[in-house]
Amino acid sequence: MFKKILFILVGVLFLIPISSSAQDTERILSFAEKITVNTDSTVQVNEEIKYFFPTAKHGIYRNIPYRYLDKTKNKYFKTDINNIQITDEKDQPYQFSTTKENNNLQLKIGNPDKTISGEHTYKISYKVSGVLNYFSDHDELYWNVTGNDWTVDIGKVTAEITLPANIDPGKIQATCYTGTTGNVESNCSQNISGNQISFQSNQGPLTIVTGWNKGIVTPIERQYEIQWRHESIWFLLLPLFVLIFLMIQYFRVGRDPFGRGTIAPEFAPPENLRPAEMGTLIDENASNKDITATIIDFAVRRFLKIKEKDKKYTLIKIKNQDANFKDYEKEIFDKLFSEGDEINVSNLYENFSKLSEVKNKLYEDLVSRKYFSVSPNKIRSTYLLVGFLIMILAGIFSWLSVILIVALIISGGIVIIFSHFMPKKTKEGVIAKEKSLGFKEFLYRAERYKVQWEEKEGIFEKYLPYAMIFGIAEMWAKNFKDIYKNPPDWYEGGNFTTFNTIIFVSSLNSFSTTASHSFSPPAASGSSGFGGGSSGGGFGGGGGGSW
Repeated sequence: MFKKILFILVGVLFLIPISSSAQDTERILSFAEKITVNTDSTVQVNEEIKYFFPTAKHGIYRNIPYRYLDKTKNKYFKTDINNIQITDEKDQPYQFSTTKENNNLQLKIGNPDKTISGEHTYKISYKVSGVLNYFSDHDELYWNVTGNDWTVDIGKVTAEITLPANIDPGKIQATCYTGTTGNVESNCSQNISGNQISFQSNQGPLTIVTGWNKGIVTPIERQYEIQWRHESIWFLLLPLFVLIFLMIQYFRVGRDPFGRGTIAPEFAPPENLRPAEMGTLIDENASNKDITATIIDFAVRRFLKIKEKDKKYTLIKIKNQDANFKDYEKEIFDKLFSEGDEINVSNLYENFSKLSEVKNKLYEDLVSRKYFSVSPNKIRSTYLLVGFLIMILAGIFSWLSVILIVALIISGGIVIIFSHFMPKKTKEGVIAKEKSLGFKEFLYRAERYKVQWEEKEGIFEKYLPYAMIFGIAEMWAKNFKDIYKNPPDWYEGGNFTTFNTIIFVSSLNSFSTTASHSFSPPAASGSSGFGGGSSGGGFGGGGGGSW
């Protein structure tokens, strides 16, 4: 009996601080909103916010967006917010001030000479226009009820929309979203009764979408806000300065040194370069095609087999990697067979979730061979980062001038374009590139050098990954059309009635395309409003906190 009493007392002691902690947390106890859609496309909004202050504060501030980015993301449009009234639960007016800040109309509610604590109610009403969406088959209110930018937690949320009386109830659509911005969860409920739609969620944020038949409201044109300033015309010189600076920078640190200056035929891969190394050296970019060529090279070297059935491909490990594997090859091989000795090519992305690791090792290999003094990817990434930061500045200074926005966007774009030209090879790298192009010349004009390739055993499949890197595999295959009669033992399937090198290469190109696309997971798709809405979307929203 004593043990039971002791257990109960300990449990109560644990519960006391939890309960006390909850009581001391500043939060919104409930958020209720009533919205009326008028036939002139204006919307009347009435909010009732029950707010708990555990310590003394002056009141709350409520941010209501009035300026939105157009769906083209090229310009802004504004909405009109007027007839603002704020009262307490007894309908007594609150003292408040309004300011515009970061595309929001901020309502600062409370007396700066007086503090309050405990539970208080704020009734905020206003009329807004320009927040309805008009489509070919319906009109719509896509509305962020609470906003996703509050500094405190939000408790129970309810919303009630009243549509014009002449609405067709059978054509009303309604849905809702909850959670952080971009979330597509719907932990909320909706109910349609006549021309009224009610929504409820146990906690905020809450975003709602309501649609109805055409002809009920009169569409109004949106007001686009463009700020032209005569003095800002000088901002247009900024892209010119950036262009001049980058051209100087290119000639200083980005232009490759001179090599031999001639491209002579090479009858074997120069300097023992592997296909991926050669492809990356030439265009300074480790691509999915280079990784795929390495997989085919593994097959040619009899480390794996490619199995085809109905245009679906499987990779089968034949033997383990050996001491001649480069670091990036080890990384590729390990990822291919990390789950077993077979993998479906369509599922490559599951093992290559961090393909950048493989590509970075490929860059490191070329740096270690002194073909680059710095990884081309690091150079590109630096310039890309600078370019995007300049574009971000366009958003930060959007309130200054449209011309400044345009100038910054163009300047950032110029930096991004130059990022592709700034990686620099060493003199050794330039010569290796020239030799690689000489090897391409040999593969491209193989008929002219028939004596050289006829003397080499197994040359067709041995050099095939290189021909695929250069995009000339079909031309390489033509030279062996009547020589090779059977497919290589590392390729199974293909439904060859009579083996033909050209058809075989076509199958490998199909494999290469499938593999390259399979390094990334399938992309998601969606649309706005009902088709692909999310929490935080639409109009309304904002947030707030205490002061």
